[in-house]
Amino acid sequence: MNPYDAAHLLAKAMKESPEYKEFKTLKDQVQQNESTKKMLKDFRKKQFTLQSKQLSGQQVPEEESKKVQELQNVLLQNPLVGPYLHAEYRLSTILNDVYKILGESVDMDMADDLKEISEELEKEAKSE
Repeated sequence: MNPYDAAHLLAKAMKESPEYKEFKTLKDQVQQNESTKKMLKDFRKKQFTLQSKQLSGQQVPEEESKKVQELQNVLLQNPLVGPYLHAEYRLSTILNDVYKILGESVDMDMADDLKEISEELEKEAKSE
């Protein structure tokens, strides 16, 4: 079997999985509710901004990080958003596991390379 055929079979299995079906149902419900959709979008923006700062090496004030965490906790209590975020997490876990399996199968684990590059960049930043 060639990799493309296997990928299509995997894609079909993902779409038929209970995790994807639950995610899709909840996503559709979130998308139909404008206030919930906006609330989730605002949270994603704040979360993305925070993560971008962290990844770029910026110092993130604890207060900013705490506000995003508190907002996430509030959203998890929402009867529509909470289950959606949990379903999204479960589906993401499966996708990450599949990617890891594929990467390991062709010896393409880049974690060590990325760690080494990150350490080099930190050293360069400190020496400037």
